[in-house]
Amino acid sequence: MAVAERRAAVRPTGVSGPVHGAPRSTARRRGLTVVLWCFPALFALAATVTVVRVQDDLEGRATAALRRAGAVGVTVSFRGQDARVECGVPVADPRALAALVAAEHGVRSVRLADTCGGPRTVPTDVDASSAVDAPATSGTTP
Repeated sequence: MAVAERRAAVRPTGVSGPVHGAPRSTARRRGLTVVLWCFPALFALAATVTVVRVQDDLEGRATAALRRAGAVGVTVSFRGQDARVECGVPVADPRALAALVAAEHGVRSVRLADTCGGPRTVPTDVDASSAVDAPATSGTTP
């Protein structure tokens, strides 16, 4: 049976043009539309979950570093990779606390709250790359 005969046998009467592929192309378009709409939503969900995981990890490591240093009543919170250090009572050396937090791998910046140094201290930004006592980096990440 030739190709033309097979097409003629499948084509309904009175329909001109190719019938093959019409429903399939509509299904492909629908599938593509669903994928194109779902991809950004899945990407946003994955990005949100990842940011929360990073914040939780940084907060845990920074809190552990402060506890090892003997800082009592000091809390640290993160927004992305940016830390905010708050003190329950004024501390003797707030910049040392900021340097401890900034030394943790992945911390971009540290901001000290007013409560860390009393009324005479204003919030201070410490860049993690210039932190005091920060370990030297060799260009590789652990």
